[in-house]
Amino acid sequence: DVPRLNLPRMVTFLEHDFNQQWEFKSELELEDVKLERGSGGEIEYEQAFLDYHANSHIGGRLGLQLIPIGITNQTHEPTTFMSVERPQFDQSFIATEWEEIGAEFYGEITSGLEYQVMLSEGLKGEGLSMSTMDGAKQSGSAGDITTDAIAGSDASHPAISGRLDYLPVAGLRLGASAYYQGRAFDSLPTGGDGSFLMAMLDARYEHGPLRLSGEGGFFNVGADGAAYYATPSKAVGGWGEIAYNVFSFVPSV
Repeated sequence: DVPRLNLPRMVTFLEHDFNQQWEFKSELELEDVKLERGSGGEIEYEQAFLDYHANSHIGGRLGLQLIPIGITNQTHEPTTFMSVERPQFDQSFIATEWEEIGAEFYGEITSGLEYQVMLSEGLKGEGLSMSTMDGAKQSGSAGDITTDAIAGSDASHPAISGRLDYLPVAGLRLGASAYYQGRAFDSLPTGGDGSFLMAMLDARYEHGPLRLSGEGGFFNVGADGAAYYATPSKAVGGWGEIAYNVFSFVPSV
């Protein structure tokens, strides 16, 4: 094998606060050093949205955003996980990162209980495969069909997603999230079921040098859509992690 060197990922984050309520956030990522003649890497906006934060109970975001599901999709860099690469479950099952154009409301219902609800463009279910759902994401782009006349994603089959976080005691965070799209395929026989449902549970706990985390979930594709387009009909998976800071025994200087 030939020894190879690479800069896998470079991220530029731009943020501007207009005032205490309004701000703009964007994240531009370049993979594999450069993009030349359509190959060699990838450049994309992972996020670009306007954020209005009225108070602790209600806020709103509009633009290209990360779907609020699982642990790593919205915070997908170390030290959210302790490995160099993202967990395989997140790379394949959720295809982290998963961003779409939409509108989101978020806030705190009561002390220790937080929510996110998002209405966004939906998946193109025919792009699902046995190894990843990456081909089904739109990510705010028309993709291969982009022309002078066609640009932007297809918003004709929207989806709703949401997340609840419960913080019962210091250091413990429990999460539940889901994504639902009533019609995830462009065309189906009359009356066919082409829905897509994903649901996940996750937990994180930190106490001193000890950290525990894990998530698990499933997705289910409507039987008619899966059969008609020969896509996977369901998947189940998850991961768990135990970490301990061995340097906690070293006296600080």
